[in-house]
Amino acid sequence: MSADRPSSELPAEPRTVPNATAGAPAPSVPGEAGGLLAPLRIGPRTLPNRIVFGAHLTNFGVDNTFGARHRAYYAARAAGGCGLLVTEALTVHPLDWPYEHVPFGHRDAIVPALAELAGTVRQTGPDCVLLAQLNHWGGQSSGKLLRQSPWAPSATVEVASKRMARAMEPAHIEAVIAGFAAAAERVAAAGLDGVELNAGQHGLLRQFLSPLTNQRQDDWGGPLEQRLRFPLRVVAVVRAALGPGRVLGLKLCGDELAPWGGLTPDDAVAIARALVAAGGLDYLSVQIGGPYSVHMTEAAMPTPQAHAAHLAQAVREGIGGALPVFAEGRIEAPDVARTVLAHGQADAVVMTRALISDPDLPRKAAGEHPEPLRPHIGMTRYFAVQGDWNRPLGDLINPRAGREARLPPSVRTETGGAPVLVIGGGPAGLEAAATLARLGHAVTLREAAPRLGGMAAVLAKTVEARREFGLLVDYYTALLAHLGVAVELGRPVRPDEPGLDAFAALYVATGATPPPPELPGEGVPVLTPRALLADSPTLPPPGAGRVAVVDAEGGFRMANAVEWLLAHGYGVDVITPDFFVGRELVESAEFLWFPRVAPQGLGQHPMLQAEALQGDALVCRERFSQRERRFGPLAFAVTVQAELPDGGFVAALRARHGRVLTVGDARAPRLMGEAILNAHRTVLTE
Repeated sequence: MSADRPSSELPAEPRTVPNATAGAPAPSVPGEAGGLLAPLRIGPRTLPNRIVFGAHLTNFGVDNTFGARHRAYYAARAAGGCGLLVTEALTVHPLDWPYEHVPFGHRDAIVPALAELAGTVRQTGPDCVLLAQLNHWGGQSSGKLLRQSPWAPSATVEVASKRMARAMEPAHIEAVIAGFAAAAERVAAAGLDGVELNAGQHGLLRQFLSPLTNQRQDDWGGPLEQRLRFPLRVVAVVRAALGPGRVLGLKLCGDELAPWGGLTPDDAVAIARALVAAGGLDYLSVQIGGPYSVHMTEAAMPTPQAHAAHLAQAVREGIGGALPVFAEGRIEAPDVARTVLAHGQADAVVMTRALISDPDLPRKAAGEHPEPLRPHIGMTRYFAVQGDWNRPLGDLINPRAGREARLPPSVRTETGGAPVLVIGGGPAGLEAAATLARLGHAVTLREAAPRLGGMAAVLAKTVEARREFGLLVDYYTALLAHLGVAVELGRPVRPDEPGLDAFAALYVATGATPPPPELPGEGVPVLTPRALLADSPTLPPPGAGRVAVVDAEGGFRMANAVEWLLAHGYGVDVITPDFFVGRELVESAEFLWFPRVAPQGLGQHPMLQAEALQGDALVCRERFSQRERRFGPLAFAVTVQAELPDGGFVAALRARHGRVLTVGDARAPRLMGEAILNAHRTVLTE
């Protein structure tokens, strides 16, 4: 690989990664030798299975250390049976502060906190091997909290923050190497089983390896053997600091997806061979993505599962089995994980997000848990916790993720609870019914439609990129059957109907509906996203003109409507008063939406206020210049506005019944994950 590729040689379009395991059969016996539930030796320790809960940001920290929220969160995954658990990354130097609540591995206060965490994990999952990840974020650190430029191998501009990094001087490099060693000593003193080093996404180690970010002309840069000098030094000092009997692993970038100058799969193999030859490591975990492709490292739907497993396979074959190799990248179902292992692509699988959604995945894969597996739904919003918002980590389908220590228990052993009625079978109603049933209530769920799922079911059938919502509907359908919930479809509830007094409580989960479209004037038809996707309206053909999507929200309703329109052959223009189209998608790290829709000719028109329809034209005005803009000829328009709950229905029920509670959008419109969380919390606390 040449280190002097021209940086202006950008790819013509976003690179796609093949799904190396699509359509391949999984082994029929999950416990067979080398299978998902088989033990695996890594250095001095043996994992009870091949399921890894990898390092990831949580934003749970208090005073930059691990606390009760961390302990409950990790303990749930250890109790669920994961074989290897790697904590959130610890910093190794005081001048690296990438986000506000990052655990400070460079302070002695981390030792008792880690020791307490280790004690909790071993109590709930005594066979689980526990490591701490050590990292320096380098140029991908924000610099905002310290109000100074972050350190990096070279003075390069970070892709996301646009900040210029400060090139590290030799003394800085030596200080960071010493920081890795000191942090490893603290981890050992706390009694953990070892350390993982990050030479993947957001890691200074990767930045030294990559010619994209290492443009040095001294002994720390240039050809690969010199760019390897820093990682090799770090591995050596950390190995010495850990002492005997502890595990040392390394997360390795398998492809930066920047072929004009970044690390390639061939480079990853060469780096892996050098690391193996130097000694000290017990495993490699192969990750995809670099500074230009964070959206592939943290990929969401509709990225195929196991989309990066081929990179682990290349490294595994390249080192000839010298070390166990882990595969990463949307490995979220046990059958997919088994297929990766069966095809020799890896020795273990990192299933982090799957374990966030269902901590009991290993036990369920082994047939040791009676409930159906809760699937992971690839909505990145709930994991996009780095940034100025300081959001804590959560999950769309698991309302307890990250709240294990803050929510009351959701299961009780006694039965014979009071009969309750849940009105509405969308995501919030499904979660309310399941939680009530787990608490021992006799639950009836009534849904006006002939099927469960609400808009989740609609989106799964109408928008290709949202097919995974079908997994959510299937899961709740199976769960309610398992829990004995009486489901009555096609049965709307009338406030005046007899029999409601037989229920101790009514939980209203009827969702929300959009207000009438508000576009003054007359002309082409105007629809809402719900009407477009759920009501199967008769529409003008695509050749009749383009479609104007007037977006007042900046979120997923607009995005889903646009994808449906483009898939059906319509030309689309999104008009919004916001500074850019898809504000909420950017905040939620749903970056893949933009390369999906842009090649199809989507028109994006920010800072425009829609004023009126005039025949087949839409008249708009620029927010600041006040210049008029016209769009047409139009086939029809779609207006995206905040939806509203049916307060009249709830008021009528409360006039008749003493205990009526609203959940999800029926209380206040919100995103699907927030609706599920609200339903779960309402049942437990109100």
